[in-house]
Amino acid sequence: MRFNHGFQDIEDALLAARSFEAVETVLQRLIGMVPDLLVDGVRGWKLFSPRLDDAISNLPRRLGLADTPLQKGQDNIVVLATRFYSTGGHSQVAADITRLIGKERVTLVFTDIYRQLGYRMRIASVDSSAERFPSRSTIILSAPTLVEKIVELYAVLSALKPSRIFLMGNHMDVVAIAGAWPFRDVVDFVHHADFMPAVGSSLRFSTHADLTYSCHLACREAGREPVYASMTAPRPHSGMVAPPRRADRLTFATCGGLHKYRRAARFRWTQFVVAALSTADADFIHIGPTDQGFADEIQASLREADLDPGRYKFIGVVPDLQAALRAQAVDIYISSYPEPGGRANLEAMMAGLPVVIPVEEESGPLMVDRWPDAQATNVTTPDELTTALRDVQGLLLRVKDASVGVHVESERRRFEDYVAGLPLLPISPDDALP
Repeated sequence: MRFNHGFQDIEDALLAARSFEAVETVLQRLIGMVPDLLVDGVRGWKLFSPRLDDAISNLPRRLGLADTPLQKGQDNIVVLATRFYSTGGHSQVAADITRLIGKERVTLVFTDIYRQLGYRMRIASVDSSAERFPSRSTIILSAPTLVEKIVELYAVLSALKPSRIFLMGNHMDVVAIAGAWPFRDVVDFVHHADFMPAVGSSLRFSTHADLTYSCHLACREAGREPVYASMTAPRPHSGMVAPPRRADRLTFATCGGLHKYRRAARFRWTQFVVAALSTADADFIHIGPTDQGFADEIQASLREADLDPGRYKFIGVVPDLQAALRAQAVDIYISSYPEPGGRANLEAMMAGLPVVIPVEEESGPLMVDRWPDAQATNVTTPDELTTALRDVQGLLLRVKDASVGVHVESERRRFEDYVAGLPLLPISPDDALP
């Protein structure tokens, strides 16, 4: 299949490994392979590794961990992850799940395969995640090896007897996949890895839930029988009032981690910035983390184009993207490039803004930010961005159409229904990736 990717050396080694030490060596190699998946021809093009997944799903049997059938329900939820971060759509989706389910029914379990977490942070009150990810308890696996972490996770899940597990591990989190496999009757594999392969994505858990539409189309084509869960965001606060829009000047905005702007591609992010600020009398607000090198590159590009560098403003990380977009009186949202921001794009749509998405077509079909209904304007070059922004009034009028609001609300509610365990309607059965 066109989205399959092989790890033949790893697969052969895992299948051949007989001792504890040999299996551990292979698993350590595996969790260190994420950088190898960022190469051209893999990231943006591949999603599944069936032979590797089969080998991983056999690990519990080899370790003497019996299948544990459980009844699926909503009363006792585990959110299983590698770890969460202060930024990023994946962590925000987990925050939405815990918020929607409620603290009293959620236990967080972190595999911590890269050994970045510890209870000391919570004891010292420096862990600010409790409010963002409400739960009755947080468990951090602490076994000294990956093989023992699999056994530890199995023991934790056996004791908790969850009625539903949202599996949200990192791309190569073999502990989460192997430890949860015996409980697969209640596992939702939440497939956030829409750009590159992720272990477990070809296995038959009780539910395979896709967060992004491009990923969903690929999973559907591959016969994974997925559901399209989409994403959500809280509705804007009723008291959130935007400043009046300036009649004489526009405000553009973008949001994302720096990696979304720095990947090698046909164009640089700075070329889209120059195109936007050359087309309209406008400021450009950048929301998210930055560093001096990135700021210097933006400013140098603007000076070279005889544009005022002060028109591109960095406001850092914000706790509420929609609130920031309204507070800054943003008129048009321009998605990150060359890697789009699916969750951020949805929040901009929910804020009632026109969304323009620069698309890097050569990065592969999985990298294109698609939606079931046309809710955004895609451009593929800086010149196309210029053309799109020349019709500012058309962009602004488009988002006022009632049908656009219906589509955006449908996306938001779809995720909420998914988390609540409600049946979801099929999505555009004739849609397919190019």
